Amino acid sequence: MKRTLFPAALACLVCCAILAAGCGPKSEAATCADCGMAVAKDKATLVGGKLYCGHCAVRQAEQPAGEQHVCAACGMTMGEADMVRQAELWYCGHCLPAPAAPDSAPATDAGH
Repeated sequence: MKRTLFPAALACLVCCAILAAGCGPKSEAATCADCGMAVAKDKATLVGGKLYCGHCAVRQAEQPAGEQHVCAACGMTMGEADMVRQAELWYCGHCLPAPAAPDSAPATDAGH
């Protein structure tokens, strides 16, 4: 009787171990900013402030970076496509000052 219970108990333990392996914590998923594919966040690559899958990250890295500018308000360096030029100064989208009325004071650095 003991000889027949041992293989059955061993098989039961192996099955439980296999099932339990799939029930562990799952990694958080991210979406590739280029192709939209779901990729584990720890496997995604950050390029220019956006997350990409491995394939798209390589393509992004191969593209020329373009001219970089420093935001006049917060000092963040970004590509020209992400900046706005106003009165010979470059601003990021967050710091872009509202058009000033003739009698108003300049905008302050809020949020950085």
